[in-house]
Amino acid sequence: MHSIIGQKQEFQISVFRMELSDTSTLHILQNRLDESEKLKRSAFHDFTDTEMMKWFLHRRKYLMERNERSERTVKEYERELSLFVEQFLTHSAEIDVDVDYLIEGSLFKSIQSRHLRRYQEWLATESPHVISKGSYSPATLERKTTIIKAFFAFLHKVRYIQEPIHEGLRIASVRKDDRPNRDLGPVDVIAILNTFKDINHPIMFGIVHVLITTGMRNEEFCRLQVKDLKIDAIQGGYYLDVLGKGNLYI
Repeated sequence: MHSIIGQKQEFQISVFRMELSDTSTLHILQNRLDESEKLKRSAFHDFTDTEMMKWFLHRRKYLMERNERSERTVKEYERELSLFVEQFLTHSAEIDVDVDYLIEGSLFKSIQSRHLRRYQEWLATESPHVISKGSYSPATLERKTTIIKAFFAFLHKVRYIQEPIHEGLRIASVRKDDRPNRDLGPVDVIAILNTFKDINHPIMFGIVHVLITTGMRNEEFCRLQVKDLKIDAIQGGYYLDVLGKGNLYI
């Protein structure tokens, strides 16, 4: 077992996950960055790995908050990056993480390109998910790779790490044939609507009707509230005020 396992207490997973989701300290991190700028120090010289990940996930980039990543996207990134850290530490022997010590107590500063590549290969071929449930779909591997690559590219851009180790990740693009076709044609939609109409199920009939006429996703529909139903004072009738993917109103 590599010595990195013995040092994983630095990344107590349960505490790590709690700290990531706590956004109440973001203003403190911003103040520390401002102070570093004032003193002409390297911006993230005193940040920990956990703080770097939290800043990556929750930092504000836009003046208008509505233009930031959606809560759903932030949660997805947080989940994938937390899983990466947990797996990287727990399965370091299988992944062959040949790191003898942590540089400045930092896991991220100690990782090199070969480690990311080995993790990616292990994830696709030998990870617990593959052993118990079968291979990840190409789309899932692409998503995981994209998130990890974006994070380490950020760390390099802000000079928290010195090398562009994200370039060591293999390309995990998805071919068109790899994506399952879940689209419903007009005949399918009409058949579904007729089925719910025949069995006198107005609730499901209404749900399907709303989804196909608005194009909203299931998650967006499930989060609808009464206040999202608006009166159209110009054309008459009603409409749904929904913030969809990409922070676009639909």
